[in-house]
Amino acid sequence: MATLFNKDYVEYWQKKAGELADEEVISFYIDQLGIKEKDVVLDLGCGHGRLFPIISEYSKNVIGIDINFETINTAVKFPYLCLVKGSAEETNTPSGFFDKVIAWALFDAVDQEKALIEQNRILKDGGYLLITGKNHNYKSNDNRAFIAERNARLKKFPNHFTNVEKLIKISDKFGFYVKKGYGFPMRGDGGRMVYFDLLNDKTKYYYEYILILEKKG
Repeated sequence: MATLFNKDYVEYWQKKAGELADEEVISFYIDQLGIKEKDVVLDLGCGHGRLFPIISEYSKNVIGIDINFETINTAVKFPYLCLVKGSAEETNTPSGFFDKVIAWALFDAVDQEKALIEQNRILKDGGYLLITGKNHNYKSNDNRAFIAERNARLKKFPNHFTNVEKLIKISDKFGFYVKKGYGFPMRGDGGRMVYFDLLNDKTKYYYEYILILEKKG
């Protein structure tokens, strides 16, 4: 199913960017990737370049991809190696090209199976992929989550949940091994550094997650 990113969606996320985790918090999770200075890093769904200042602290070899020309045109103010029009499902980049791929605030807006297949294709063996998204089961008293989901439906934005427990179990079918997983009980907990270990804690109900996957084949 193709994902539609219209002008309203782009403007919405530009406004919402300031409400997401701050640079120090995002850096904590990106640091888990072990990015080296010479690594080629993909900022997938780069938008207007919000993550570039963070990623470039680790490596200057950063490539940005976004599905929308309007956002690419705003990202040119940052010194990416290059900016490419593409999607998570079809990046228009060579196979085995990237050492690390960062898909921040993207996975809930794409065809997840196709995206995982494509990210496996473009990563080098042993390369890391970071994804963030929304778990398919969240707490009934998470009012902020309910409001966010209601607004997404009303605006008819792309909105895909993840069965995280299942994804962890079948990640090898996509050629990945899950190295680390963070679960965030309530909407906004990611920005407050309130998390639990998805690989060792069997909590079923939570809203957001971060997974770090290593390409195995």
